[in-house]
Amino acid sequence: MIKKIISGGQTEADQAALDVAIALGIPYGGWTPKGRIRNIRSRADKYHLQEMLTYNYSDCIKQNVIDANGTLIISYGRLTGDLDIARRMTLGHRRQMLGIDLMQNPSFKAASLLNDWIKLYRIEILFVIGPGATVHPDVSKHTKLIVEGALMFDSTHSNATSLAGNETTPQRQPIAPPILPKTIDEAVDKLISELSFKEKTKIANMSESDLITFHMSYGVYIRNEFRLWGNDSLLAFCKAYAGVSSINPEQASYIIVKELWERLQNTDVLKVIK
Repeated sequence: MIKKIISGGQTEADQAALDVAIALGIPYGGWTPKGRIRNIRSRADKYHLQEMLTYNYSDCIKQNVIDANGTLIISYGRLTGDLDIARRMTLGHRRQMLGIDLMQNPSFKAASLLNDWIKLYRIEILFVIGPGATVHPDVSKHTKLIVEGALMFDSTHSNATSLAGNETTPQRQPIAPPILPKTIDEAVDKLISELSFKEKTKIANMSESDLITFHMSYGVYIRNEFRLWGNDSLLAFCKAYAGVSSINPEQASYIIVKELWERLQNTDVLKVIK
């Protein structure tokens, strides 16, 4: 589904995303500030970066957001600096956004989240922005694992299905549709049953402000897993719970995340673990 990957090419994470595009034969490019191309000519040529008429990198982030229909923000903890600017620009221009905090999600799980998000929102042009190696020495490796893993997931799954189809089993039993939660309590119960003790502890010890970043990635999983775009019963329950006249799947998933957090905070055994 991805037709192009773009970034500003400023950090190791930005460059890693473009390296994946090159390796997979996907068109790539992006905007960089005035003067940067002369300083990094080989990088600009390699990544097809275009120079803007401004020295302000925020303007480049804005243009990359506008040119894409989905922004992937990779971070290690709370969004700051250019990453927070990308978040605000994406929301301001009504583009889809996925934030992946690698302090909360391992690379393999993040790749699955990215794959689901791309398919769910039909992302065709993906803008990727992330930190440099000064934030984390393995950021390039992690970014490649996430982006390449997400884009290769469907072909790997397709090949596995094809191989399975060559088995000599006489007949396959149809897979039963998932049982979807109809209330917030049912949704939270299911999430808790899937979380490890370590994951429960991390969520329980988050601050309320941390939930916004956490929801950017975990919320995608919830919306996909619980089919929130068509689960009218759960949406109606969330709408009544919030006391609003209308609600969308993203708002509903945040309500579920917050209820999960509050439930875990009330579990004594988790509250004392730091």
